[in-house]
Amino acid sequence: MTPSLNQKLQENSALILMVAYLTLVMLTGGSGRDDTQALLVLRPLTIVFLGFAIWPWLNGMGNRGRYFLISSVSLLVVTALYLIPLPGGVWVDLPMRDILADIDRSVFGEVSARPLALNPLSAWENLNALLVPITAVLLMLRLNERQRRQILPIVICFGLFSGLLGMMQSISSGQSSLYFYRITNNGSAVGLFANRNHQALLLCMLYPMLAGYVAIRQRSKSLNNRVLWFALLAGAPLIPLILVTGSRSGLVLAVVGLLLAFCIYWQSQKAARQAEGKKIPKWPVAAAAIMIAGLFAATLHMSRAEAFQRFFGSDGSENRLAFWKPIYEMANALFPVGSGPGGFPNAYSVFEPNGLLDPSYLNHAHNDWLEIFVTHGALAISLIIATIGFLSYVAYCNFYRVQSSSRLLSFVGIATVVIAILGSIGDYPMRTPIISTIIAISVVWSMYSSESSGNFRQQDPKFVD
Repeated sequence: MTPSLNQKLQENSALILMVAYLTLVMLTGGSGRDDTQALLVLRPLTIVFLGFAIWPWLNGMGNRGRYFLISSVSLLVVTALYLIPLPGGVWVDLPMRDILADIDRSVFGEVSARPLALNPLSAWENLNALLVPITAVLLMLRLNERQRRQILPIVICFGLFSGLLGMMQSISSGQSSLYFYRITNNGSAVGLFANRNHQALLLCMLYPMLAGYVAIRQRSKSLNNRVLWFALLAGAPLIPLILVTGSRSGLVLAVVGLLLAFCIYWQSQKAARQAEGKKIPKWPVAAAAIMIAGLFAATLHMSRAEAFQRFFGSDGSENRLAFWKPIYEMANALFPVGSGPGGFPNAYSVFEPNGLLDPSYLNHAHNDWLEIFVTHGALAISLIIATIGFLSYVAYCNFYRVQSSSRLLSFVGIATVVIAILGSIGDYPMRTPIISTIIAISVVWSMYSSESSGNFRQQDPKFVD
């Protein structure tokens, strides 16, 4: 190995690790179930990557690095608190513990010590699941500004690959080997996922990513027609790919993704052209609008728009509004401590109305914000308010300063998180390792503009080129 090659490998070792870990997650992390066999590969290797991510931090870190580390540890601590055994006298006074307390008295004569979580095994699974996005965050923090930008086209390529795989699934049989998971939406275009809604969410995220990629290349003076045509040709087919997933939420999120992509590209063009004293060209936006409208109409004409049909059709088996009311009542009954991580299915079986009983069971609330309220109670409300408030502050600081490449990347990260937040209203996408990892990457993008420090206004010398 020549010295120059060895030096390049050392300089890019963090980037190589991040790409390798992202590849691992994309190939094994498409399901949110705890009994997926792919987790036997993903979780042990995640520990290995976590070790590589933490080791360099022993030599010091920047202010924002400490913030991320504290945030990551806090998530683990909050989940771990639900696994600490409490004395029976304390535990029995908590909401909805009376049924288990009566069982203990009947069998053992007294209430034994129990952890706060109603289902400790599922709480352990949730604790292990948190390591996947936390590892992604720590690996991203090892990258410099240039390398963080290089992750963007890699994520886009993985998303396009998942879309291509979904297209192949849509024209194959429902029992094709192209489906990676045993429990999945057979017959739908799920791509690398087990759930069509999660596939649609990833495809919707690609819109602001593509717009940000073009805008960043423009600011770095390396934009050419090939890059612009790549973004147009990659973005236009996303509409039919989202439609054939059969995801109704994907229709709404596609509109949100297109609007955010337009904002990113238009603001970038406006800032660049005003600096050069030129007018903003309107033909790329017009061409994209015409292509998207044409593909939308063609997809509907060919009757492959399953999402469009399901959106306007009636599907009593998925009437989520019907069971959100009893779930909300359950959350109030369990307030302020909640059922504990992973305890939703067990708790819901107690509160489920007779009119909603059927041979299937509800594994999640299909509204992750409501489910977090059920499982974590008052603590969840505090964390959600703090997180959304903090991200809103970052968005405010960066929205009017999208003229630099790093700030554009920050806006891409915020846009991706916004789409995930909206997608979680009707489903649970962030419980899948793929989506949680992309959100972790996006959060790092959103906070690490080159001209922002702990207060988002100065440069952090620890993480620059």
